[in-house]
Amino acid sequence: MIFKFTSSYQPKRLAGPSGSPPSCGEPGARRRRPWGDILYYFGLAAFVLAVFLFRGAGDGPPARVLGFSAMRVLTTSMGDELPQGALIITYETPPEDLKIGDDVTYLAGENTTVTHRIVGITEDYMGSGQPAFTTQGVANNSPDSRPVPAQNVVGKVIFCSLFLGKTLTFLRQSWPWLLILAVLGAGLWASLRVVIQESRRERSAASASQTAPTVRTDQTDPTLDLLIFPTNQPSDPPTEGRDAP
Repeated sequence: MIFKFTSSYQPKRLAGPSGSPPSCGEPGARRRRPWGDILYYFGLAAFVLAVFLFRGAGDGPPARVLGFSAMRVLTTSMGDELPQGALIITYETPPEDLKIGDDVTYLAGENTTVTHRIVGITEDYMGSGQPAFTTQGVANNSPDSRPVPAQNVVGKVIFCSLFLGKTLTFLRQSWPWLLILAVLGAGLWASLRVVIQESRRERSAASASQTAPTVRTDQTDPTLDLLIFPTNQPSDPPTEGRDAP
């Protein structure tokens, strides 16, 4: 009876679901998360909006984005409520929703806006069917000389910040130099990233070449053949003999 024992060795290779080495779209691959790029473009967009949408009272009609406008307080007529130099954000509000005590920004001329507090409301102003608002600066001793028609109201003040106002004023006045610095900084950062990536690749290649294991070229072990002889074999038949005379 012959028994044949064989054993084989086949090295395993890590692979993705498709059978090939893991790629960027398969589990096990390292995915890039470009948070730095996202923050960079978000900051750039905010910078552009701050430069072109942030206006003072004498810079002309304020720009509106989805009903919002951003302006800078130029005088002290609103005291500490809306301090000089502060950033204010207004939101376009229907005239019927405005009430006494609201701070509103309105057009006082073709290129001039004023932000004061509503102290009185006149219904059906001059037979127009629209209300008009009597306004006054909280630091002023008397109301404004003319009522403000509803169509002249830019919006109701919903936000105020002195710190942001000073910051955005600085950005607006210095934006050419800041833009140059931003471009130079982006170029320097991109160059550093390339240098760092190349250095990492070189270190990885050197480490892999030093620690690479020896790989056997044979795929199977030698075959072991065992020949087993039977142990219970019949003995030779007895020879015929004659009795002694």
